[in-house]
Amino acid sequence: MSAFLVDPDDVRGDSLCLRDEEAHHVRVRRIRPGERCDVIDGRGTSYEVELREIGDDRVEADILGVHEGRGERRTMLHLAAALTKGQRFDYAVEKATEVGVASIIPVETARTVARQERGQKRVERWRRLAVAAAKQAGRSVIPEIGDVTKLEEVADGPLADVDMKLMASARGSEELSNSLSNSGAGRSALLFIGPEGCFCEAEETFLRNQGARAFTWGSSTLRADTACVVLSALVLDALEDPRRGRPSER
Repeated sequence: MSAFLVDPDDVRGDSLCLRDEEAHHVRVRRIRPGERCDVIDGRGTSYEVELREIGDDRVEADILGVHEGRGERRTMLHLAAALTKGQRFDYAVEKATEVGVASIIPVETARTVARQERGQKRVERWRRLAVAAAKQAGRSVIPEIGDVTKLEEVADGPLADVDMKLMASARGSEELSNSLSNSGAGRSALLFIGPEGCFCEAEETFLRNQGARAFTWGSSTLRADTACVVLSALVLDALEDPRRGRPSER
């Protein structure tokens, strides 16, 4: 069962309050006073609660247990993904959230074909999708969804200081495991995934010059939105493989 989302300001000692839309979700799911459910604050804390009072626009609950970092990965993986046509980026946001990425940055590239009308409304929709996906997946942190950004601004922007940068490339000759072993250890990574047709050569050269290591995923051709999900999961699992000597604690 998916969790409910609480505003951190509505957590008070040993109780909390779900408001408005979240209270509506409680009623829709026909949860009754005395029943237990999970609540997250979207910032890393989850609560096991027992519902005490259910009203039209607020639900009061008693906190039975508090957990930090439940459902979260040890690695902070930031996904810089090229925009895709139609609603395919919706799928990428939903599923990348489910597999555990820390943030998603929609990226404009030379081969981006997605139309940018109502751009901010699209970003707001992606943020709502990330909230719903995090609740469904049992995560305690809601990934940050950035504004649409040019590739160059992502590569040398605030995320430039991550421990490693990786680039999915059909032209790459190095497998993921080799790229990771040559990148050293670290708790944060930035993964670049291009549009249909991949990054152009100039973009790949730019990313390499920014320290990104290119890797290939095999002989199959992945649709861009599929690549966002599959390769994010592969990178996270590889980085947290104990054989690489990664820490066992958050």
